[in-house]
Amino acid sequence: AEPVEHAHGHRHVKALKTSFPSSESPYTGDAPIPLRGSFCAEVPVITNANLTQYYQVATGLYTPPPACAQWGQAILELSGSVKGVQFDRFGAVWLGPVEVLRTTTPEPTAEGIHWKVDRDITSIGALLDHPANISVQI
Repeated sequence: AEPVEHAHGHRHVKALKTSFPSSESPYTGDAPIPLRGSFCAEVPVITNANLTQYYQVATGLYTPPPACAQWGQAILELSGSVKGVQFDRFGAVWLGPVEVLRTTTPEPTAEGIHWKVDRDITSIGALLDHPANISVQI
């Protein structure tokens, strides 16, 4: 994609000319999160949750990894897959009482679709130092 510059009053806005992705090839709206420092640990909390109906919630216990004394960076990863007929849905992730992610799911094709959302949650590092329930609703 090539940059295109638009003038709005005294401001300049740079935009990229791209085509809108189809549901068969979804793209994230954000650039990939740049990783800083060295890898410390991965903490799977909820795996294989089967959220097939509205208002279902999956909850698991988050326990801080003992190998990480300080958080240089913390990335939350939410991934899923769906097949068949389903309209896009809103979803959210909470760590204890704090909402750390609000998202929507893509609409699947008949063959199915896989998706992943990464969120830099370093700013709530103090919450990551203590065990808490983590909940997902899609």
